[in-house]
Amino acid sequence: MDFFSILIGRHTGPALRYFALFAPFLAAAALALSQRAFWEAAILALVS
Repeated sequence: MDFFSILIGRHTGPALRYFALFAPFLAAAALALSQRAFWEAAILALVS
């Protein structure tokens, strides 16, 4: 285990530890979806 997971595991429960592991991936997915929606709206605005 790396230092980050040890530090998180010492102060919080397992659920928060898993959340801290997956939070960057969830944030990246949300950012990608919002960017895609923005580009689709921009393309539709240009086409119409």
